[in-house]
Amino acid sequence: MNKLLPSPFLKLVALFFALAGGFLLISNPQIYPDWFLPGITGFGAFVYLFLLILPRLLFRGSITDAEEKHDTLTKLQNVGAIAFVAGFLGTLGLHRLYMIGLPYDRLLHLVLPYLAVIALIRFLSVWYPRPIWYAMFYGVTGILLILIGWEFAEYLSDLYLGTKAFGQGGENLFSDTLWNVGLGALGTLVGSIRIYKKNKKTNY
Repeated sequence: MNKLLPSPFLKLVALFFALAGGFLLISNPQIYPDWFLPGITGFGAFVYLFLLILPRLLFRGSITDAEEKHDTLTKLQNVGAIAFVAGFLGTLGLHRLYMIGLPYDRLLHLVLPYLAVIALIRFLSVWYPRPIWYAMFYGVTGILLILIGWEFAEYLSDLYLGTKAFGQGGENLFSDTLWNVGLGALGTLVGSIRIYKKNKKTNY
């Protein structure tokens, strides 16, 4: 497990998902509010746990090549862990803060792509040493595809699982989607510019 979760932070996040997922799956659904779906949320916790260790499963054969590779992979996992916890807390109820004027969901759509694109570009530039433009292109494209895929996944979840993840509580579907994708694209753009400038400064 140390090889899959190489930092105390990652181990703590993994434990959180394991305990939260197990509790939600075995607890009585009737103790929760009508809008909350404990079974789906509990299953989602274990999906997040799997995604947390997935990078090490995919790249475990090469992490001893260089310490820098190990570090960039760990940082990618750390950003993923932050995103997964933030998303999971949203499903636990924080996404409903918009009802009192606190845009929790929109804040995540801005900040998380910013962090993710920086970690992903660094990872790609170290693992696949080519000009920075290659890492930026694939990094930005990957994050944008995740943003669009996430909105589509929310739509399918509402359609087939009975959730109200798409839009704000199942309302304002079009405007909320535009806001989410737009903020995500902005965060991605700012993050990619930041790492490009830092790379350019390092090389001169």
